[in-house]
Amino acid sequence: MNTTNMSTDGFGIAYGVSTIGNSDVSGTIGLGWGYSGEDMMNKPILLLGGEARVSQSLKLISENWIFPDTDFSLISFGVRFFGKKLATDLALMYPLGANMGDGWPFFPWMSFAYNF
Repeated sequence: MNTTNMSTDGFGIAYGVSTIGNSDVSGTIGLGWGYSGEDMMNKPILLLGGEARVSQSLKLISENWIFPDTDFSLISFGVRFFGKKLATDLALMYPLGANMGDGWPFFPWMSFAYNF
């Protein structure tokens, strides 16, 4: 493999996020500009999310990404199980604007977080 023409520039997203609410119900909004090397997107990606507690250790959650200048967005909905140190998210993601064919239109998502 010839690596002399491969770029070593990084890529990522520069973002800001704000959450309003309390431990029972909250909403989140964020803006992020993707970048690759020195090139940055002209328009931001929009994040809209929220969560609502339904019991002592269970919340309903949603996180949605809206991409500029496209018909594509990524929406999700699910549940978060949590205790004092461990949280687990089980969710389904749906790519709005994507041609999903005739099959199951959702992608499963599972994550774990441990607070030290």
